[in-house]
Amino acid sequence: MMLLNLTNYFTTKYWDVLVETLRNLGNNGTSQIELSATPKCHHPDKYLGTAIQTGLFNYVQVRFYNESCCEYDGSFDAMKSEWDEWIADNKVHKVFVGVTASAEEEGYVDAHSLINNFLKYAVHSTKFGGVMVWNLYTDHFSLYSKTIKEWNLWFKLLLH
Repeated sequence: MMLLNLTNYFTTKYWDVLVETLRNLGNNGTSQIELSATPKCHHPDKYLGTAIQTGLFNYVQVRFYNESCCEYDGSFDAMKSEWDEWIADNKVHKVFVGVTASAEEEGYVDAHSLINNFLKYAVHSTKFGGVMVWNLYTDHFSLYSKTIKEWNLWFKLLLH
């Protein structure tokens, strides 16, 4: 498994070429490569948009935090609006909702509010892939993902 973390990618050049090259490497018959991107929530992402438009990513994990234009600010309206943009993109196959487990970060929404508001909205899309929680350290103390997992189990039981 290879993780390529490109946090400060102040260019739009060649990300599409990199994605195509990685996908071709994964199609050699001996290995399988799963590609994902973690763009900022505004669609299209300023830097990764061209690479995402290749349609070669298995999924995107959209960061709905630390972005004033589309993070939770007491209302889910901006998040829902951007979510709708991401799921309408025919080059995007699965979308994970990226949230922060740290109440110290901008855009933090507590897990119960996320579940009772935004996730109830998002799960209606066939492109809903799940929730990506940032980061492991703060999640360990806040138990954010534990709350989401409990909801996920309940939700799966409800569907069957």
